[in-house]
Amino acid sequence: MNKMKKVVGLGLSLMLMLSACGSTQEQPGDQAADKAVSADSDAKVQGQQTSDAPVKLSILTTRQTTATNDVEDVWFFKFLSKKMNLDLELEQTLEPEERISLMFASDSVPDIVWGIGLSNSDVMLYGSEEGMLLDWTDLMTEELMPNLCKAREDYPDAFAASMTPDGKTYALPCITGSSYYANTGSFSCTVRTYINKKWLDACGLEMPNTLDEYLNVLRTFKKEDPMGLGANNIPLIGNQNKDKEFVWNSLGFIGTATQCYGTEFAIRNNEVVLPCYTEYAKKFVDFYHTLYTEGLISADYFTFDQTAARGLMASGYAGVIGDSTLNAVGDAYTDWYALPLITSDVNDKTIASIRPAYSTGMLYCSSRTEHPEVIAKIVDYLYSDEGALNYYFGPMRGTEDTDDVVTGWYLDDANELTYDLVQSGEYTAATEYAYQFIKPTLDVAGRFDHYGSQIKKTAGVEDTTKYLTIDDQLTGKKVDSVAMVNYTDDNNDGHWRLTQSDTMVDHLTEVRLPAVYLSSDDNKRVADLSTVINDYVTKEIPKFIVGERSMDEYDAYMEELKSLGIEEYIEIYKNAYAPYMKTLK
Repeated sequence: MNKMKKVVGLGLSLMLMLSACGSTQEQPGDQAADKAVSADSDAKVQGQQTSDAPVKLSILTTRQTTATNDVEDVWFFKFLSKKMNLDLELEQTLEPEERISLMFASDSVPDIVWGIGLSNSDVMLYGSEEGMLLDWTDLMTEELMPNLCKAREDYPDAFAASMTPDGKTYALPCITGSSYYANTGSFSCTVRTYINKKWLDACGLEMPNTLDEYLNVLRTFKKEDPMGLGANNIPLIGNQNKDKEFVWNSLGFIGTATQCYGTEFAIRNNEVVLPCYTEYAKKFVDFYHTLYTEGLISADYFTFDQTAARGLMASGYAGVIGDSTLNAVGDAYTDWYALPLITSDVNDKTIASIRPAYSTGMLYCSSRTEHPEVIAKIVDYLYSDEGALNYYFGPMRGTEDTDDVVTGWYLDDANELTYDLVQSGEYTAATEYAYQFIKPTLDVAGRFDHYGSQIKKTAGVEDTTKYLTIDDQLTGKKVDSVAMVNYTDDNNDGHWRLTQSDTMVDHLTEVRLPAVYLSSDDNKRVADLSTVINDYVTKEIPKFIVGERSMDEYDAYMEELKSLGIEEYIEIYKNAYAPYMKTLK
């Protein structure tokens, strides 16, 4: 059952936060009054009691699944109460979907909903259409939210992705920084296809740079059979649609996670398109038709599940594999290298999209809150380096913000952040400890791309982290990213990450289509159209590839898609993405 708990804040007032979160320009006025405010602020900094009553705010949150403490024991909320003179009424739910549904059904949104994701369709419904959510637009000013404004300057795409078509912002982004190097999980969002160097060398071939050269490599692998596999020789084995994404990318499509038969919206030449309904889709079908008819992919290509595909990879039957990692090839990983992005006769660019440096929809507020500016200051603190460090890991050991439970972090002999209970073995990692005692969940609105360097700065230790400057190939923005110094090439996990990063580092963009904002009517229409269109494309494209349908019928097939409403479907999405694309341009 949900629990309602209160944490009563003591000590410092909101005035302390006004100085901590960014200076404001002094306004002309009565000097005596200014001095009185200054003196009052100084008194609060020194811990003297004032007559200001705490500001009452309600917060609904959830907990990370490994945490067992009640929400009243979360250090960060106690810290906020003290720092900003707040009286926080905290509610923790372990059934967030049910609680959110009830909250909107009863029109009883708390002041802040903290770390419980809201879909873009819900943002449109409860924000734009029903007015239950606070619009941040007028609060995002240099005077009130200076740290947020700096984040918006550095990551305009994050804030563009958080803006609804009516120009309003109901949920602020969480800035996580350049994810290609800083977040190893981001590799799942890059084009990933690998080639066996032994096969390549045995055939006297170079790495392919174009789609035609790629086809020639596969044909040569089949013809020369360099490993003597006979009937088991399958030049290309794909998994998770990675091989298809590689081909779509060669045709100029970026901005999406994984393409199968082109039914996910993508960006081509700075326009939002549905790949399966473009002139280039036929080239994709022709290419795979060639692979199938010439035996360059297995006759069972369309029926392989992941286990079967990886089993064949492990047996060494392929010279090229599309997969998220090289785990399937085991100890043979040293033979495999990431294929470079390739061009084609319709695309001369080698650019791939990675996971963007932000997430959205994890912190939102009630439009009825009586304290929007106080909440703005809370959130702006999260966009500061100090706020990020305190939210992620809490206070440093020996500082006044520790207590009987949270004794504080410190750096071990290797200058890595740790806690006493981690060193004793009670917790396996600093992150596990932090989920139990410091914070309720992971991403909320804020800027968490600098907390690593802030750790060293706070501890008074030189930051020896190695950085690479990555040039975003679409926006031209220079991004300082953490180099992959924690990985070595003498193991499978390190090897695939390093070969992938070395191959891709000069061809990346963080531009990628975010989740789209649709009105209720458009959302219902899209639900009907997408199911019919996706099912039809997924059913018909394999027929062309294996020859069940002649390529002479391809134009008729495109007319069939048109009759299913695909042009209306595309128009809805293009209109919805227009504000985001305009900001990028």
